[in-house]
Amino acid sequence: MSILERPDTVAADAALASAHAAAPAPVVPTLEQVEWLSPEPKLWVGSRGGEFAGMVEFSNGHFLATDRVGASLGAHPTLDVAKQRVAEPPRVMRPVLAQAAVVAGVIASAVALMSLSLVSL
Repeated sequence: MSILERPDTVAADAALASAHAAAPAPVVPTLEQVEWLSPEPKLWVGSRGGEFAGMVEFSNGHFLATDRVGASLGAHPTLDVAKQRVAEPPRVMRPVLAQAAVVAGVIASAVALMSLSLVSL
């Protein structure tokens, strides 16, 4: 009798399959919709879950959108497009890693140029 045919192995496989089938589907977090208020003409303020999400301001014929930290999300032709831009999921910025990559590239280039100049001496 092989290990695959042993009763205890078959029972364990059946229990595992049963538990897997009965397990609830993983919960996928969803972002709450942005709620909009207009505290004054030409200004719309969005909030998500009670937290500031961003705003849209009409200026010089464009709808200027900013995110939750005040960073510009650009000028848009319509209010709906600007609101959609604010409502997009926040992006995780990693400026420290980006700067580290640039510094590492500069250092590597400098080392390569120095080694080439030493070779020509």
